[in-house]
Amino acid sequence: MKRKINGKVYDTAKAKSCGSNKVDNSDEYEELYRKRNGEFFIYGSGGPNSRYAVFSNGEWKSGCAIYPITYKVACDWAKTKLSKEEYNRVFGESLDKKRVSLNIILSAKDNSRLRTLAASNGLNVTEMIRTLINDKWEEVERCKNCSKKSDEN
Repeated sequence: MKRKINGKVYDTAKAKSCGSNKVDNSDEYEELYRKRNGEFFIYGSGGPNSRYAVFSNGEWKSGCAIYPITYKVACDWAKTKLSKEEYNRVFGESLDKKRVSLNIILSAKDNSRLRTLAASNGLNVTEMIRTLINDKWEEVERCKNCSKKSDEN
């Protein structure tokens, strides 16, 4: 199924399936997908008594839908709907070991800065980017923890 939502294309044929869930005692089915750019979406389908039903010609009929979701919503959905193994395959620590290729476009100035920064730290460009991401990630996590503590006070 392919849908264009807010100018973005979501296509179950091109995205990678992360796992699926059939709701017990229901004819509802949902599947979590991840696009190549990292975005997540849910494809859902169901019969006339499901949330995916459509009203047509005076009656409720089976239907389906695609809806984009955030990374956090995808994690939460997967925690409750997928097996532990499926969840860890998509969101777990094992992703640290998996390598993916990423093409980025930088200005000549930013490219020069990145290469200089890497060389001055004795790293290659990939290692430098990884270090910058991890440093920023730790900063974000510290900020989350700080705001949680201040909310508790």
